[in-house]
Amino acid sequence: KHVFVGCATETHALFQHETKLLLGDITEMSRCFFYEQVLRNFGHHPRLVLDPPVGLADLVELALDDPDLGWDASKDEPKDEIAAYVVQLFKDKADMLNEYFSIEISSEGQLRALPELLRGYVPPLGWLPSFVVRLASETDWEQELPCFRGVARVLSNFYRIRPGFYLDTQPGGSSQHEEAPTAAATATTAHSLSWIIQHVLFPAFRVAFVPPKKIDF
Repeated sequence: KHVFVGCATETHALFQHETKLLLGDITEMSRCFFYEQVLRNFGHHPRLVLDPPVGLADLVELALDDPDLGWDASKDEPKDEIAAYVVQLFKDKADMLNEYFSIEISSEGQLRALPELLRGYVPPLGWLPSFVVRLASETDWEQELPCFRGVARVLSNFYRIRPGFYLDTQPGGSSQHEEAPTAAATATTAHSLSWIIQHVLFPAFRVAFVPPKKIDF
């Protein structure tokens, strides 16, 4: 019953419900929504293929250049050693990541696919290096349930709406019965962030989003 009114800022949008005008934090709403999507389609995610695939070691070393991750060359392990550890970790967990989350890791240590959490939506791939490092470091890989929750949490943080440029899948999109879309193939159909919020995200909110009473993930 909610009606989309418009974007107030890059991270907030206005919605109308009957006679009430509501201001929503799209960044936080989308994070919660994508967390639900990871769990809702657990083990059955369509794939978003990365073409060409991306080397995990390259992503890790690129991410460590970001001051927000806190890597210190004078105190921490060298980049190449951290990268080698992350690559081996993901290769060891490749079957689980592929089966439950459609995160496909090749035997050569390349990231080949991500889950398509929402048809028509490609996550902000500029954050892919940070996603890889956080997935490795912020997930409890020893216990099954905390592991699944941790992967869902990191995925939702990666997929959430962020100010910037977004890509849209080709008309017709993908499904479990169709060929998976590629991130590269979407480059010619870019839309503004406000378009994505109004025409891709908000319709999904109306159908599938259950706002949590308490955010503890």
